[in-house]
Amino acid sequence: MEDVKVSIIVPSYRRDEYFLSRSLNSLLTQTYQNIEIVLVCDNALEKNAEYRAIVEKMVNDLNSDKITFIQNQENLGASGTRNAGIEIAAGTYITFLDDDDKYLPQKVERQLNFMLENDLDMSFTDLRIHDQNDKLVEYREHSKIKSFDNDTLMRYHLTRQIAGVPTFMYKKSHLVEIGGFEQEVSFGEEYYLMYNTIDKEIKIGYLSGSDIVAYREGHEHLSRGDNMTQGATALLEFKKSKFNQLSFSERRFVKFRHSAVKAVIYKRNGKSMKSFWQVVGTGFRFPILSIREFFGFFGRRRKVRREAVND
Repeated sequence: MEDVKVSIIVPSYRRDEYFLSRSLNSLLTQTYQNIEIVLVCDNALEKNAEYRAIVEKMVNDLNSDKITFIQNQENLGASGTRNAGIEIAAGTYITFLDDDDKYLPQKVERQLNFMLENDLDMSFTDLRIHDQNDKLVEYREHSKIKSFDNDTLMRYHLTRQIAGVPTFMYKKSHLVEIGGFEQEVSFGEEYYLMYNTIDKEIKIGYLSGSDIVAYREGHEHLSRGDNMTQGATALLEFKKSKFNQLSFSERRFVKFRHSAVKAVIYKRNGKSMKSFWQVVGTGFRFPILSIREFFGFFGRRRKVRREAVND
């Protein structure tokens, strides 16, 4: 296995030194050492010169032959920056990390092992989400997927969503064939990537457990952009174009989930009253689904608290 190289794409944009250092050091201390860290700096604009200097200093200080550094000549955004990394990656396999998150030491080894043992083209895992005190606040798993045929995966993705870019690992050849990340969308680029992946009918597997920690809030966060509501609406329209693949109850759940997500978007953008009335409207339009998901949410919260105590 050690002769298989894995490239880890790390896009960096307006990131403080502490967070970037935490991310890169979590990669340099992986138990699997045949890795290439493709660090792509998207701080091309003059107003981001301070952050560009932070990235360049970090590369010089670490002085590691495992790091391949790229400086974008123009601002490409998250999708374009990841695609730039994919293009030059030397690894047979590719995975991703955001520049404010981290891998646990066995992430690459465990996921690569899983892919090789099962002859997979792509795999995904669970995702741990921590607050800035490093306390587990959410755990995203996909245990409800009972089969990995393309029809089942597509139904699950259209309704529930398989997300978390750092949890994805691909054979590079298949990721290139898929076309990487779509650059014309302002929101949900990981959703479209996963849709295109399933649509290609390649061999996909799910590895339960998480060796990734994603951090919530406390620093610059893509989900706070004002265009997020428009992006979520565009994503709903995309899903509606696939409604012929879903049952009536599945279509209704997609609409419910969109309405609930809008409430979260308003909350994260500081629009508390709009969030409140969105919650009220969601409950009025989808009472049974709202009650079911409400109790499901608190069930998951109790599970997270138990796991946080055991950490």
